[in-house]
Amino acid sequence: MTKQSVIIELLLRNCFSQQDKKNEALNAYQKALALDGNDFKTHFQIADLYFSMENSIKACEHWKKSFELGYEIASESINKNCK
Repeated sequence: MTKQSVIIELLLRNCFSQQDKKNEALNAYQKALALDGNDFKTHFQIADLYFSMENSIKACEHWKKSFELGYEIASESINKNCK
């Protein structure tokens, strides 16, 4: 996938999230992860989306992955929402 395609994918997922199209946003985020599974921001955003969908187990998985990849802010969500 080209750099331009990656940028388009990022824009789509943000638009879907803002329009409350959660399943579409989740699909776009998963495509972005397929391109770069080590992007801590994508993991963090997926976690927030899962949490808004009342799936705290998946949310915690992605917050923890985000933290493992170096996104220290994720620790706040982990401490608040994960057991």
